[in-house]
Amino acid sequence: MGNHKAALTKQVFTFASELYAYGVREVVISPGSRSTPLALAFEAHPNIKTWIHPDERSAAFFAVGLIKGSERPVAILCTSGTAAANYTPAIAESQISRIPLIVLTSDRPHELRSVGAPQAINQVNMFNNYVSYEFDMPIADDSKETIDAIYYQMQIASQYLYGPHKGPIHFNLPFRDPLTPDLNATELLTSEMKILPHYQKSIDASALRHILNKKKGLIIVGDMQHQEVDQILTYSTIYDLPI
Repeated sequence: MGNHKAALTKQVFTFASELYAYGVREVVISPGSRSTPLALAFEAHPNIKTWIHPDERSAAFFAVGLIKGSERPVAILCTSGTAAANYTPAIAESQISRIPLIVLTSDRPHELRSVGAPQAINQVNMFNNYVSYEFDMPIADDSKETIDAIYYQMQIASQYLYGPHKGPIHFNLPFRDPLTPDLNATELLTSEMKILPHYQKSIDASALRHILNKKKGLIIVGDMQHQEVDQILTYSTIYDLPI
């Protein structure tokens, strides 16, 4: 394998594996040439189901329906250029409804941006009014840092896939030609699971009393309604717990 093909293969196979690790089981693809590397990686993964939907607007809403039905995050993938803009209505809906839609937009490499190249618009931060997190991924190369960026960015983004702060996230992924990864390098595809964030919305009062009678604790609170403050202060006083 040439250096470019090897780097591209490792990048897209790692990305597909990380999405699986964080709970993604379905990807809705709107085909296009620039999305070829990642589309083939998803297709090669044995535990990810791919759906082909040529219209990006409909594809995004179809993915929203999959998320509601499965209660898992679902990814959507499109080619570069104006295709990505058609995702906007579903992303806005996902932001309002706290739906963990993972938006993957393929892009031209950095040297072909803002120079009049075809199928190239400014895709960086293009959904910033409607997404909970976004990142412009580095181009595939031989460096360890490029792969580490995938691990790090997925770890950050995972907090918006589960729990009270769910919402859409956006990864913009630039790819250089040639666009075909090595489909024989399946050893790079993994099906390991991460320890996903777990949030408990409530706890039985008797269980709480049992815990607090045996152990000292600390009350940690986040954003809350004004009327909830008195309840927290009451618990703090009764059980002598600092806030």
